[in-house]
Amino acid sequence: SVIPEAVESMTLGSRIKLLLADGKRTCPDIAHSLGAKEDMVRLTLNRGRDKGFVKLGESWGLLTIS
Repeated sequence: SVIPEAVESMTLGSRIKLLLADGKRTCPDIAHSLGAKEDMVRLTLNRGRDKGFVKLGESWGLLTIS
């Protein structure tokens, strides 16, 4: 498991990826879970579409290639 201190030093995008590894979530849920501002989470998700973030209806998830 990840050490909490290590998570705190990660970028917001990396923290979101770690959270979404467990499944899709809405933007407000991501913001609440990470203690981040919702507008910053939304901005990070939209900018990260080329890095694997995908919007699924009202939720966000990670693109996986099998």
